[in-house]
Amino acid sequence: MHRFLLSLALGASFSLPAVAQCVGGLLGGVVVTSGDNQITGHIPIGFTFPMAGSTGTGTWTHMRISTNGWLMLTNGVTNSTLVWNPFGGPLWLYEPPGSNPLIAPYMTDLNVNSVWVASGPAVTRVSWYGAYDNNWPGFRTFHAELFPSGEVRMKYQDCTPSDYYATIGLSASNGTVMPAESNLLAGTTVSQVPAMHMVLPLHSTALDQTILTFTPEGNGYRQVLACGMHASHAAYGQGCNAQPGEGFYEEFGTAAQAAAALDGVALRYTIAGNSYAVSRLPALGAFVPPSGNTNWLPTTDDGSHMVTLPYPLPTPSGTVTQLRVSHNGIVHLGSAATSPHDGDYTPTGAEFAASPLPAFHCWHDFNDTEPGSGNICYEQVGTNFYLTWDGVESFAVPETANRSWFQYRFDLLTGEVWLVVASLATNSTMGSGSGYLVGYKGAGVIADPGSVALTTTLPDTFRHAITPPMVLSSSVPPLSTSVYGAPVVFDHQSVPELAGGLRLGCTIVSFGQDLTGTNLAFLGMPACALHVGSLDLLLSFVGTGSTATTTLQLPSGVLSGTRIFTQAAALVPPGPDNTFGVALSNALASTISFR
Repeated sequence: MHRFLLSLALGASFSLPAVAQCVGGLLGGVVVTSGDNQITGHIPIGFTFPMAGSTGTGTWTHMRISTNGWLMLTNGVTNSTLVWNPFGGPLWLYEPPGSNPLIAPYMTDLNVNSVWVASGPAVTRVSWYGAYDNNWPGFRTFHAELFPSGEVRMKYQDCTPSDYYATIGLSASNGTVMPAESNLLAGTTVSQVPAMHMVLPLHSTALDQTILTFTPEGNGYRQVLACGMHASHAAYGQGCNAQPGEGFYEEFGTAAQAAAALDGVALRYTIAGNSYAVSRLPALGAFVPPSGNTNWLPTTDDGSHMVTLPYPLPTPSGTVTQLRVSHNGIVHLGSAATSPHDGDYTPTGAEFAASPLPAFHCWHDFNDTEPGSGNICYEQVGTNFYLTWDGVESFAVPETANRSWFQYRFDLLTGEVWLVVASLATNSTMGSGSGYLVGYKGAGVIADPGSVALTTTLPDTFRHAITPPMVLSSSVPPLSTSVYGAPVVFDHQSVPELAGGLRLGCTIVSFGQDLTGTNLAFLGMPACALHVGSLDLLLSFVGTGSTATTTLQLPSGVLSGTRIFTQAAALVPPGPDNTFGVALSNALASTISFR
């Protein structure tokens, strides 16, 4: 312990001045609007602003400003369709071809005491003073500065906790495809496309007294954080279950059988503790056709793509921010380098059970590269996030028209998930077979539960238990000053039982990160991955409950930007799927801030 703290505090022997307030009052200019859901007319910028990636789409000499924390560049005459967005999700930064660039220092549902503009030939500043959420205490003051070089600076003077998610970023829009979310507080971030964004979680003060600078670089941006690194914890990787999770499915031998059973049917998955309650209901018009604002996945046969959600999605085993979408009808919860089913076009119960990732299945050999096929598309509408197979072809030899329409609907507020089937193609003469497998499984490799008749009654409710993996988190900022260091408390949820109610484990603390993870199959833990690069310190815990805490006392004088990595381990009874007898949690990357 002492050796670890000594290593952590190596920078303490240097003279480290406290971080000063780096964003002043920035007064000046004129008031252009105030209140709730207001959008100004065209306001001159003071110079021609060259938005990265928007060459040929217009000359940006003016802007329109919203009290909801964003501005749109215009040529003084034309502008995109302006729809008030009460949620502020990042999808609103990525509008279709012909739309205007957007700059969003704090896009969410706000009331603002006043919005000011101070323009000049060298810099133009837009300031939102006293922005607040409805029925939530606290104010935010923030600024966006535009420079003739195309540089954008976002300054955050005061950022009290918010009761809404907020999107921070900028985009040339005009059909720009939404990239993966960036961590704008990491120090330096580079984007190869003319857009970057980050979703600020609820009740966060991470932006307080920061400056985010976006400098054009190629067709994208280099973003730099000023005024020091901010204390943060970021989860990565995935835990493995002490005992494998359970799953259920119904397997259909042919497309014709699947269509007869599923056309006009919806499966509704509702969170019930550590389980999903699953109901089979008539679709009754629940299929929502994609709108003109939808986004399309690149076409591929038997491949998958990652989709970033506009807000975290609640699930029985914690929230997820990304979905791995297999074009063959499978949606994996959480981040994964690839889908375990990439290249697998013949659904079977054994392969379903062998996948380590939690996923919803409408598994079939689709092929959206076939001529005449529709697209797989996604969009946010209110609190719902839709993934739609919009007339996607099935693989067939020879090729023939056999398109299907179905969609997954994720309620980002409640975590409820719907699989709505409008119409499945009935061609059962495909060269690779035409079967379907429909169902859900939790995390971890399981024994094949066998096909069950989900479609025998209408409606009915099926329950299955999910054994969630251990979850590691911390709500205590990792702070250090010249005279003290914070005691950082690590919280452990869903700690597995060893025997007789006893829980025994530790928090592994490391200076090294293994982002992709080292698979521990060689130790008899095939569903587990180690996400720390070394075992520098072990903080043990013992108890009888499913929750536990450990504490790391930081020393004083730790340099801003110092990072540590943690992952929890707990003893479990050895079994056929885990002969080593250890379960692991997700990992945390913690960035220490010197104040």
